[in-house]
Amino acid sequence: MKRSIFAGLLIALFILSGWSVAADEVSPLTIMERARAIWTVESFHAVVGWEITTAEEVQTVSMEVWMVGVDTALMRILAPEEEAGTGYLLLGDELWYYSPLIGEAIPLPAILLHEGLLGSGMALDDLFRGALADRYRIEFAPDQPDTGYVLHLYPLPGEPLVYGRLVVTLRADYAVQRIEYYDQREGLIRTALFSEITAIGDLLIPFVVTIEDADGDRTVQTIKSLVPDLEIDPAIFTIEHLEGD
Repeated sequence: MKRSIFAGLLIALFILSGWSVAADEVSPLTIMERARAIWTVESFHAVVGWEITTAEEVQTVSMEVWMVGVDTALMRILAPEEEAGTGYLLLGDELWYYSPLIGEAIPLPAILLHEGLLGSGMALDDLFRGALADRYRIEFAPDQPDTGYVLHLYPLPGEPLVYGRLVVTLRADYAVQRIEYYDQREGLIRTALFSEITAIGDLLIPFVVTIEDADGDRTVQTIKSLVPDLEIDPAIFTIEHLEGD
């Protein structure tokens, strides 16, 4: 299985050059699958920075992330200094947390995957989990742009999602430009903007993602370095490695 580089940012979303489907035959699901494919890899190693702005403060965080598949990942905080060495390990449905202050890894409830990371608009679920098409019914928006697409996504029955609807805007090459998140009462609660979209081989990767919440909080995620589709030593994804042994 493949894995969105933003594990999910937000959201778990290239079309192969050999595909040739007429525009009027492209379904909303096909569009989302192609969108997911252009920023999806089997594995990756990245250094990612966050600037997190709230009413109280502006915080800068830098992290190193390794990931294989859809449910094996290690994230290590590099900065700020007081958080350096703190890490998260995802193994299937298990989530582990390590802090040098504690000195050992502790299990965390899976619900924490949905909570904001260090007070940011990014949740661990955005980093580690994926595929929108597996959790939403996807339809064309009533009004379509001259180029590109606008899709509406509605949660499938039984999915434990806080959003009542997503509005996804894509370029003609299927690169996602914008996602709007609405609650069950159709109130806009969050907007994600994707920029500095960069071609790496067949991939189109947004190197900057800006998350703006309705309450004014803002998170800017910037990829500082990225190596996709590489062999990663399985020993990295162990509690021993998480603890620094």
